[in-house]
Amino acid sequence: MFFLLLSILSSTLLLVIFKLFQRFNIKILQAIVVNYATAAVFGFFFKPDFSVSFIISSPWFPVTIILGCLFISLFYLMALTTQKSGVSVSSVANKMSVVIPISVSVFLYHESLTVFKVTGVFMALAGVFLASLKNNERKINTKYFYLAVLLFFGSGLLDSLIKYAQQLYQGITSFDLFVPTIFGVSGLIGFFIIAYRTIILDEKLDLKSILGGIVLGICNYASIHYLLKTLDIRTLESSVVFPLNNIGIVVCSSLVSFFFFKENMSRQNWIGILLSIFAIILISFDYL
Repeated sequence: MFFLLLSILSSTLLLVIFKLFQRFNIKILQAIVVNYATAAVFGFFFKPDFSVSFIISSPWFPVTIILGCLFISLFYLMALTTQKSGVSVSSVANKMSVVIPISVSVFLYHESLTVFKVTGVFMALAGVFLASLKNNERKINTKYFYLAVLLFFGSGLLDSLIKYAQQLYQGITSFDLFVPTIFGVSGLIGFFIIAYRTIILDEKLDLKSILGGIVLGICNYASIHYLLKTLDIRTLESSVVFPLNNIGIVVCSSLVSFFFFKENMSRQNWIGILLSIFAIILISFDYL
């Protein structure tokens, strides 16, 4: 569970950094692109013995292209959903998508489905919904509901593909290059977007955004790296890992927002956090 804890803490740091971006007027798109480039460089730094031709010829390379496109697309989609429908809708759509990789793990990989796990997952969904719902965002703009639906299925597909790759290519020596290659693909796509905005739209590069993206990239790499490390533990089923990861991020980010950013927490938010904690206990019951 140690790697899972590190993944949760890294993901929570991502949300904290995004929160700080608002205070320092960081340009989100530039920071996101630099984040992926940084995560790729950071990952390849620990794997010096490789070549581009070796990566391209690796059996998992096609999956990294799909994941790389998904990574940067979902980042943008999440930002767009937040702008059009609010933080709560974006957060709920992103985190509740955990039902998709859980379903894939149970039906495709024949993982166990116990009463404790099922009860815990439903409790987790209720907990995530209540913990994410803010009083000032009760009115949801149904005009942009399709964005939340796309985010829901996109996030679920992303987690399912990560599990698929881990399951299919586990044990292959070159698989250590899998994570930095994903980030490299996302960074390359982002580079063309930034180049277009800089050359055609005359948008200036911002030093603060570049520095912010570097910090974001280190945390982003750590979150995915430790999630895959957790999935490598054979005694832990992915139908346990994914909900625990998502619940842990919601609980930690909510507590950080309350204690460090002094955000108001309603009664329903606290109920959601308590439900999430009970859900963690139920889902982990067979491993306690």
